Amino acid sequence: MNVLPMLHDSAEWFEILSSLVDNAPDYIVVVDREHHIRFCNRLEYGLQASEVIGARVETFAPREDRVRIGQAIDSVFSSGDCASYEYRVVWRGREYWFSTRLGPVLEGGIVAYVTLITTDVTEQRAAAEDLRQSEERFRTLVQHAPEAITILDVDSRKFTMVNAIACELFGLGEAELLTKGPVEVSPPSQPDGRPSSLAAREFVQAAMAGEEPAFEWVHLHKDGHPIPCEIRLVRLPDPYRKLVRGSILDISERKRAEKERERIAERLLNAQKMEALGQLTGGVAHDFNNLLTVILGNLELVRRSLGDRPDLLELTDMATTAGRHASSLTQRLLAFSRKQPLAPVVVDLNQLIRDMRGLLIRTLGEAVEVVTFEQDDLWSCKVDPNQMESAILNLALNARDAMPTGGRLILETSNVILEAGVTTEELAPGCYVELSVVDEGEGMTPEVLGRALEPFFTTKGVGRGSGLGLSMAYGFVRQSGGGLDIVSRPGQGTTVRIRLPRVREPAAGRVREGPGLDEPRGHGERVLVVEDEERLRRLSQIFLEGLGYQPTLARDGPSALAILGGEEIDVLFCDVVLPGGMNGFELARAAREIVPGLPVLYTSGYAAESILDEGRLDAQVDLLAKPFTRAMLAQRLRSVLP
Repeated sequence: MNVLPMLHDSAEWFEILSSLVDNAPDYIVVVDREHHIRFCNRLEYGLQASEVIGARVETFAPREDRVRIGQAIDSVFSSGDCASYEYRVVWRGREYWFSTRLGPVLEGGIVAYVTLITTDVTEQRAAAEDLRQSEERFRTLVQHAPEAITILDVDSRKFTMVNAIACELFGLGEAELLTKGPVEVSPPSQPDGRPSSLAAREFVQAAMAGEEPAFEWVHLHKDGHPIPCEIRLVRLPDPYRKLVRGSILDISERKRAEKERERIAERLLNAQKMEALGQLTGGVAHDFNNLLTVILGNLELVRRSLGDRPDLLELTDMATTAGRHASSLTQRLLAFSRKQPLAPVVVDLNQLIRDMRGLLIRTLGEAVEVVTFEQDDLWSCKVDPNQMESAILNLALNARDAMPTGGRLILETSNVILEAGVTTEELAPGCYVELSVVDEGEGMTPEVLGRALEPFFTTKGVGRGSGLGLSMAYGFVRQSGGGLDIVSRPGQGTTVRIRLPRVREPAAGRVREGPGLDEPRGHGERVLVVEDEERLRRLSQIFLEGLGYQPTLARDGPSALAILGGEEIDVLFCDVVLPGGMNGFELARAAREIVPGLPVLYTSGYAAESILDEGRLDAQVDLLAKPFTRAMLAQRLRSVLP
């Protein structure tokens, strides 16, 4: 369209258009092919029309932009296409920015003029620069934040900005992480069972609604391991996009610490329960041993008086056997409660296992092959050999039951040095003698393994186990200053490791004690019996009189000291635990002040830890454990007398 003729055809339209041009917010200039200004809609900066009209347009442009402006005008003239450019002007010390759009004015299909419409974009440029600096500051804050930061575009569900800590957290480079969103770096579901996609959408919607949701979440590292996190979401103001900032804190260490605290609390609770149960079982076993001593002792006396009455002898033998089984059960209870009286000696564990080999083969049966591996130059350890044999036998029986179709039972000894940092909770750094009892059986599930040392816990059928075997062995080993641990997996067998502190003394020769039939007799020696249980006092009196001694009876320490002050006594036979505020050891010390060098034989249903150095008898202490027979009393009493 030819614009200029149209403007001359109508004076009214010409005035209208002139008014629009004159009042336009932009500077409108028309130039000819020689770049002379033919029209200008406004004059500013003190310029006159005579100075502008006819002058070359480049005259009013910054020197450095004149060539570019001239080239742009020539380009429009030659191509008929529009063009644009921006340039900077400094006027009277102030900086201005202008944006110019060039367009052709046609006459007869030929470009006759070029219009230059120039807009002052100084404020827009300043605003854009402020925005750029603001974004740069924001990016700097994000990059240097102490936690992982992600900016999520809600519509695309992708991250639009991430900092270096976020990249490190996920194990991804920035470019790769920007192709993903929260769901792509999360497992399919969260620990509460909700799908990650659904839960993420709910939290983002809450943030878009103006809330600031804070919650725990599980993300995934690039290698697949879970990352427990704490996340806080905040909506970011943006005129064009829906953005949500996520502040992500890795709480893996906190979670581990929480689990460790829970584990310690659980262990403490279990220890308290075990301690309470140990006190209960120890007390019950002590009282039961007193009863068994009376029962078995009277059965022994009855048997001696029956003569040739085989029918009655059979009955007493059955009752005696049952009593001895009950005594074995109480020993297990005492071992669990760590209140059994131990008589430790220096032991060669290799020799002890050799001595047991025949018993193990006979007990376990032909289906179980007993294999032993002995450490050369095995260190010595100090332990009660009878209780050690009982613990090994219990472990062997458990192994046999775990191999119903047969298999190998391996007993292996070794010297072990535990260094700081690799010790267990039960054992300090040092040298230990280790016995491993290994079976090829069914193994244990983690649930069963976690309860294996609990007293009375068993996976065997009713009547096939008391559930005290492992707990008894554990109690005995701990009472002996050692440790016991179990390694087991389903289908991979079980290994029980016993570790006992090394001693540097040579192993002592083994002296086995038992009731036997030999009853060394007394020669009228005067025995002071101190026992608070009336029936036991009476039974002890009958035993001693039958063995040729002269017993004198006392119920407690004070009454025994009164007797010692007025009568001649050759030997003191006293219970360890006595009423009246004086135990057997305190009584013995006081008695020896009255009668220096007085022989003492102690007896007890259990040895209290506070009295007997955590249950381990001193080598100088002679103790007869309950229940005892007349023959056992005769042998031990004779051994303490000169």
